[in-house]
Amino acid sequence: MSCLPGMPCYTEVVYANSQEGCGCGNNCGGSCNISSDSVTYVGPNLPETGIQNLDNLTTAIEKIDEKLIAIASVSGTSGTSGVNGSTGASGSSGTSGNNGTSGSSGTNGSSGATGTSGSSGTSGVSGANGSAGTSGSSGTAGDRYKTTSTTSLAIGTGSKSLTVATGLAYTVGQGVLLANNTSNTMVGTVTSYNSGTGALVVSITSTNGSGTYTSWDVNLNGAAGGAGTSGVSGTSGISSSSGTSGATGTSGSSGTSGQNGTSGINGLNGTSGVNGQTGGVGPVGPAGTAGTSGASGTSGSSGSSGSSGSSGQGFTTISPATLDAVVISNGNPNSAYTNSLVKINNSTSTLYANAFFQNSSRKLKTNIVDYTSSAVDLLNTVNIVEFNYLTDLNNKHIGIIADDSPVEIATLSKDTFDINSAVGLLIKAVQEIDARLKKLEENA
Repeated sequence: MSCLPGMPCYTEVVYANSQEGCGCGNNCGGSCNISSDSVTYVGPNLPETGIQNLDNLTTAIEKIDEKLIAIASVSGTSGTSGVNGSTGASGSSGTSGNNGTSGSSGTNGSSGATGTSGSSGTSGVSGANGSAGTSGSSGTAGDRYKTTSTTSLAIGTGSKSLTVATGLAYTVGQGVLLANNTSNTMVGTVTSYNSGTGALVVSITSTNGSGTYTSWDVNLNGAAGGAGTSGVSGTSGISSSSGTSGATGTSGSSGTSGQNGTSGINGLNGTSGVNGQTGGVGPVGPAGTAGTSGASGTSGSSGSSGSSGSSGQGFTTISPATLDAVVISNGNPNSAYTNSLVKINNSTSTLYANAFFQNSSRKLKTNIVDYTSSAVDLLNTVNIVEFNYLTDLNNKHIGIIADDSPVEIATLSKDTFDINSAVGLLIKAVQEIDARLKKLEENA
């Protein structure tokens, strides 16, 4: 029997109340009177209609009718799903319908010609420069302290009288440095100064070197005095007016755009054919064999090594050879050792160690006297700053600028920091503050 596209094929129909093979037109010994109850469906279950294998024709028609009524009416709540039957085989794909021909596009209208641009106007002549203003008067000179003296003085502590230049700005209590050279200096405070005669009296509290000299450089022992006020700036000259600009030419008018042509009518789409049954996936073919690798080229011969230079004098054995570690002699002429905890970072000039001890034995010193000046007053003249070393821009430091600090902590060369003297001054300052606190408590 024939099958409609997309519908199941009924492979067998059983006439329950007739002889096998009997039907209308057959010689069954009588008329062909078969009721729908006597016809049985034999085939796969049809889940969409609910028809099962061996249902009679009456039952099958009733189930189809129920499905049609359910589709036409408002759907109620869904019942529980029955067991799905096996899926039937898909039919073959139908041929696709031909696409309709596309309509031809309309022609574009021609663009209008662009109008010519107007010519630019000429620039106006620039005005002449105004005359320069008069210069302001110079500011008054600041206080002066740097001077020299030819008074014969012996290096030592106590009161020293000398003659210096007149008209200087020294006042009582200021720190003063007297230097014959970098090795022979005296530091103290001003006791008195006569600006008319240049007579200066200084109480010397610390010295360096020895001997008597008649050539002295005298200056403040600390920060320089403030600069004088700047003179008033002169008035600026009057600027002349600029020339007027020439008028801009008018722009030409734009041409009109051409009209767009009308679009052609699109052709009708052909009807799609019925999808056919999908074929099975074919087996994977065997993998091809890998090609052989090409032969490697031969390496070139190495050049001959240069002759070694002669060994310089120094250690021939250093153990262990640790990067940046300080080399320490072990007593043998040609060997040394290193300690990884004592090293120098060459890029930042930083020395690392667990501790630093400065020699401070009495037998190593001379000119030992008590420091009687005010350590608190001296430390108050020191400016504390934060900075980076040029060789180490990552780590921030807090300290002093030796160039701007007193020689007690910056040394005579004013380019280094004397940590030993700084610690001594800090201890003296604490002692002075403690004495002041005790006196305040006694007077309370």
